Amino acid sequence: MIPLMPSERVQRRIDALLDDVEEAADQHDWRLVLELTAGILDADADNEDALTFQGMAEASVRASGSNPETARTAAATTSNTTVLTSETMNRKQTMPTKKKAGYSTRTGYVNRNRQTNLGMPNPPRRGTDKNQWVYVLHCLYCDNRYGANGSDIHLRLCPSCQAAKLVSPESDHP
Repeated sequence: MIPLMPSERVQRRIDALLDDVEEAADQHDWRLVLELTAGILDADADNEDALTFQGMAEASVRASGSNPETARTAAATTSNTTVLTSETMNRKQTMPTKKKAGYSTRTGYVNRNRQTNLGMPNPPRRGTDKNQWVYVLHCLYCDNRYGANGSDIHLRLCPSCQAAKLVSPESDHP
């Protein structure tokens, strides 16, 4: 039997999840790596990148003295990752929900520019990008709080203090 290739849409989702896996591995969050790779492998059981990251996570969990199978099971039972099926890939999101949120939209997430996600404002507001919600971010450099689309959280810079980073890369600040 010839293995089926994921559709373009599913492959884009897998690629986005692999980006999240890479960030989690950079932060040594091995439980999250196991959680995310399980979702990827559900959609594409032969995904070499997911298998490699899963092996790294299991080795790190073993080195820490934990049982990788227990960690993988715990990650799967606490998973907030959406199962990649054609039904969930085509469903339109009508209300914000924490269950379907990606890795960077989780409260407490800190991106590489030291911007912390404080969660959604109350009441939730629609973002400016299609199907996006506004999240409140907090700059760890200058204490500024501002709103950003969920899709921008992973790469967002602080609008008040990090514009200087783009102009003068030799400065000590951000």
